[in-house]
Amino acid sequence: MTLKLYLKHLGISIFFYFILAVVFFIYLINKSSLSFLNEANFLRFDANLYLDIKNNGYRDEWLCAFFPAFPYFWKLLNVSAIGISIVNAVIFILSFSAIATLYKIEWKRQLFLLSIPSFIFMFVPYTEPLFFATGTFLIIGLNKNKLGLILIGLLFGSLIRPTTFVFIPAILISYVITERYFKQGLTKSIAPILVLITGLLLTTLVHYFYTNKWFVFFEAQKLWKNYFHLPQLPLTSWGGDASNRFDGSALAISLFCGVYLVYLFFEKLKNKISLSKDFVFSMSYITGTSLLILAYRDGNLYSLNRFIYATPFIIVSIHYFFSNYHFNWKHVWIIFFTSEGFWLLFGSYNHIHNLLMFSTVSLYFIFLLFTKHKNKTISTISLLSLIIINSIGLIKLYYRFLNNGWVG
Repeated sequence: MTLKLYLKHLGISIFFYFILAVVFFIYLINKSSLSFLNEANFLRFDANLYLDIKNNGYRDEWLCAFFPAFPYFWKLLNVSAIGISIVNAVIFILSFSAIATLYKIEWKRQLFLLSIPSFIFMFVPYTEPLFFATGTFLIIGLNKNKLGLILIGLLFGSLIRPTTFVFIPAILISYVITERYFKQGLTKSIAPILVLITGLLLTTLVHYFYTNKWFVFFEAQKLWKNYFHLPQLPLTSWGGDASNRFDGSALAISLFCGVYLVYLFFEKLKNKISLSKDFVFSMSYITGTSLLILAYRDGNLYSLNRFIYATPFIIVSIHYFFSNYHFNWKHVWIIFFTSEGFWLLFGSYNHIHNLLMFSTVSLYFIFLLFTKHKNKTISTISLLSLIIINSIGLIKLYYRFLNNGWVG
């Protein structure tokens, strides 16, 4: 990772978000909504809860559903909601640029990744930027086989969000699949798993300090109606039809990652193909997170888009796609008809308008395939179109968040 290359990717990131910020200000002026940029409007949904923990600790059991690293980090800095949002933005841009440098991501693809709409959570008082940063340590460690970076990423990641239950199987799968021998992979995964358990125990101690109850996190999850049971159909989300489609797209990608991971595993058994730990871990995290939400939220997928899209693991997975996929017209039809069938789980059949709107998500997936078309003009137009679509979505979601609308 050279400094010159890093500064190049950092410059692209800063320039892109500067342009987006200018467009957003123009958007606010056009809507006569510049007053939205105030302290209160940045304290929406989870941000308000983190502020409560920052100021008062875990004064109520239900707050123990949230982990302590971010509110304590905020308390340490002692800045306003807008101040911590700026700090979050800096952390995210620095971390993203490190990943772009690691994989030597081409500038147009970097713009596409920077424009992912769920990245609005990197510019508000949420945990996502810290989680992204710790995930960056983890990815670099897995890619470069640096145990120290792996352990740092896992420990701090497990203090930011309750990801231990996804990270343990993901790290186990990563080592077992990529190492030559099963026993060797199992042995190498012991230290990372112990670190993850340590992180969970540290959070448990913090919760105990305030509540005098052990493992109150699990009781808090029940208060949020998160407990193991089969999901009900149709699948839903908070925030209306648009959020339903957005979270639905995250679930579709997650299940695809799971199927593809199984396919790669059998290919490795047959052909001894080489798989990287960072890629396997990223795919495992994405799949595991969605399966966990399906198992615990009664078919309600709220926040799934930010758990999947607002992470470094989607960057690794998309980079792998861009690097290895070869366009095939057969895939276009498979993606279209498979996704159209998948949307039936969300009740897309209930109205022609809903069906057509879900179909636009299918078309978005197809546009992704076209970014790898052999014809350079078609691939470039497809990629630039997605960047524009994403950027519009990011601006609108940020406005929606400040306007007290649910995003994820």
